[in-house]
Amino acid sequence: MGRHLKKVCGVIMYDDRILVVVLICSLLFCTMCIVSASALVGNVDGSSPGDEIWMDGTPPVSEIFKELNETYPFTENLIGANSLKKEGYSIGDEETFDCSDMIEEKLYRINATCEAVGDYCYIFVEENQILPEANAIADVFDDVIYPEDTKIFGNPRDVDGISRIFILFLDFTSESDIGESESSCCGYFHPKIGDTTDIIHINVDNPEDEIKSTIAHEFQHLIHYRHDPNETRWINEGCAMYASFACLDVPQYSHVYEYMRLPDAPLVAADVRFLYTRENMAHYGASYLWTLYLSENFGDLSNRSGHEGFIKDLVENKEHGIPGIDATLALHGYEERFDDIFKQWVVANYLESEGKDPPLGYASLNLPHQPPARAGRADLRELDVSTFSFPEKKMHSWSAAYYEIKTDDPERITCTNDRGFWNTSFVNEHGNVVIVISPLDDHGNVTLTVSEEHLFVPVDFDEE
Repeated sequence: MGRHLKKVCGVIMYDDRILVVVLICSLLFCTMCIVSASALVGNVDGSSPGDEIWMDGTPPVSEIFKELNETYPFTENLIGANSLKKEGYSIGDEETFDCSDMIEEKLYRINATCEAVGDYCYIFVEENQILPEANAIADVFDDVIYPEDTKIFGNPRDVDGISRIFILFLDFTSESDIGESESSCCGYFHPKIGDTTDIIHINVDNPEDEIKSTIAHEFQHLIHYRHDPNETRWINEGCAMYASFACLDVPQYSHVYEYMRLPDAPLVAADVRFLYTRENMAHYGASYLWTLYLSENFGDLSNRSGHEGFIKDLVENKEHGIPGIDATLALHGYEERFDDIFKQWVVANYLESEGKDPPLGYASLNLPHQPPARAGRADLRELDVSTFSFPEKKMHSWSAAYYEIKTDDPERITCTNDRGFWNTSFVNEHGNVVIVISPLDDHGNVTLTVSEEHLFVPVDFDEE
């Protein structure tokens, strides 16, 4: 069926032409790593470059293709509704299902057998495939994933008139020649298939832990699509990664480390950036950290009475992106708005490495002693200057850059930039001044200048 993919630097190649496919988040436990791992990641979580990557492959919704002035590729290739499912499947029953071929840009159909029936799910497995843990997966979905995801994000809409969610396991492997690593797509929720059937598709070859994490992730996509199908990708993916953490305590360290390595990746990323940029893993890490920060300080994990449904209200809000966040903050009676919290968040992302608790860090993460990568560093003592300008840096909207200044007296350090971008400073645990700069909703090239104010020392003159 042409279901084999080859990934080169985050882009799928097929027959000498580039076809864009969503490479969403790898849903891993801390034994996994990403292809572009650097020394920042190396061995911190027991992983190393060359470990397998497990990626989510949820196809993009049509709005992404509208931005590209392209036709949504699945629209003209639908096999048919195939929604004539029934209630009351039993183990051993057979059924046909539509699946997505993201390379050939069409849907195809497979036969599958029911191998487990839960209170909230049917587990179907593609013919000639084996899923030994089907009953255990159904139990986890019934006891943990379904109640937690619906509590946090809301109930799924019943589009097929069947009380259970279909979880379809099939073989869709990916191949990669990047270094010594191999990658495999974990699963997806397909919007067009989801218009007729309440279903998520999972790679049968995943290890059991990744299977469970992926189900929590993809089930969030199904729920989110029912409440707000046009939500921006950075919010939707942040919620999906948060789902794996909330349901199964998956910390998403690989994505967090990648964002720490590339903190200039914008949080408010256009949907197409998740497709085209090599920094897509950093985008997922940023979205996850942002959602977790919102939850810990303003919502479900904040221990503030009346705000337990913050994330659910965000999902249900029909505003998208920043307006949706602001509307949810207003609904919960907060005076803070997105830009206020963003300024706190970029500082917290640094101070978390020093073990700070909210709002200066995270209660739910235990990151290694490694702050976000620095955009520049200067030791004014060695330079023997009172003013120093860093090289010009290109910055995207809603990104951050961190600079470290060594000095004998941090209180004498001031900073300016030639664009008037927002910046703030603080002293880290080593006594160095850390300056964080962000364009907020602006963007462009910026030069940061730091100065060390020299104190006036009066001179005594002897009277003659």
